[in-house]
Amino acid sequence: MGRDEHDITPLWKGVPDLGRFGEGLFNWGLEANWPRVFRSGPTIDMYETDKDVIVEAEVPGYSPDHISVRVTSNGLIIRGQMEKTEVDRQNDYHMRERRYGSFSRTIRFPTEVMPDRATAKYKDGVLRITAPKAGQATDNHRELRIEREQ
Repeated sequence: MGRDEHDITPLWKGVPDLGRFGEGLFNWGLEANWPRVFRSGPTIDMYETDKDVIVEAEVPGYSPDHISVRVTSNGLIIRGQMEKTEVDRQNDYHMRERRYGSFSRTIRFPTEVMPDRATAKYKDGVLRITAPKAGQATDNHRELRIEREQ
């Protein structure tokens, strides 16, 4: 008997390439145009002043101790972790929308910045990263310590 005429194996040969394609979309900032349900991290606003690039990320419920920020000359990565602390009550839930676990967001800056002078501050569930614009290209990177604002 010959090969099954309904075999779909050849259709799946390109799937690994689709994964790399999707990663490329997210790394170039196109994720912001996708519906919220498909995004992998906090909602973000990014804007520029004459001197700085500023990123504000909504991270309510996350402790600054469980968030890391890595800034490079052309972008940043924000990572966070939230552990579920309550007893799992699967049968009692009528609605369950809160997220637990980890997230990672990669953002590309519109211009080069100076990572060694970037700052991160956390207040009322909003993480604000301020990165001064660079006068010349730099390849430096820096992990930021997040300060709690009063």
